[in-house]
Amino acid sequence: MPKIFFIACFILSQVLLSSSTNIECNFQGSELYPVIGYVYLCSIDTDPSITTQKSAVINTIDGLATPKRTYNFVHGFFASEKTIHFFPKGLNNFFRHIEFIKVERCGLKVIHQSDLEPFVNLLYFDLSYNSIEVIEEGLFSYNPKLKAVGLWESKIIHIDSKVFDSLNDLSCIWLDNVPCIGFNACEDDEKVRFGIGKVKKQCMNSKFLGFNRDVEELSNDAKILNSGAFNGKLQRFERKLNDSKLSGLFYLREKIDRLKI
Repeated sequence: MPKIFFIACFILSQVLLSSSTNIECNFQGSELYPVIGYVYLCSIDTDPSITTQKSAVINTIDGLATPKRTYNFVHGFFASEKTIHFFPKGLNNFFRHIEFIKVERCGLKVIHQSDLEPFVNLLYFDLSYNSIEVIEEGLFSYNPKLKAVGLWESKIIHIDSKVFDSLNDLSCIWLDNVPCIGFNACEDDEKVRFGIGKVKKQCMNSKFLGFNRDVEELSNDAKILNSGAFNGKLQRFERKLNDSKLSGLFYLREKIDRLKI
């Protein structure tokens, strides 16, 4: 029992130590962006590595907003050429009125619905030039006001067929040089609708969907099977995944790692 308690305390201490992060903002007006115009934003000045761990939570922000423009005036978050493997949590604790998020060339590996949940007023969302491979079902469920989505020059192999259906105000979408598709459309409703139709036809990856269903089944099995039976089933699944062309897909690997905890 003492040994188990010591191990548990050690793991908890490591999580706590790795969960906080600090960012430094250069508060400034943005360039002119389609559908949103100019934005007063936090542009990241932090030295390259920001969030390389899933548990990273922003606990302090350095940088001076002007006396007349407090954090309440900050409507945007911008980062370029930093190291952001996972979208940082806690941003909304400082900036409660975010309408603009642009994280480009940062090595972002994955984006989840839970990452975007705090940003209910989000209008402009751009994660171009990153390593994202999957746009999951319901990604924008908490962001119904979105007008512009940019994902160009990404590694996307799967986009959920319904992910854009709830975005009635979407007027710009950029998906150029994406493995499953290539098109841009902005402020032309007919072209936007046509592009979304192409996404539905070309970006549903059946192999990914099959493996994703298997992972969901494993998640349910973890609750009912004994550890020996579950671990055996998990190992067989991993061998199957390793033999496939999706063996390096981070989105699935992340889910599998959670099952091993």
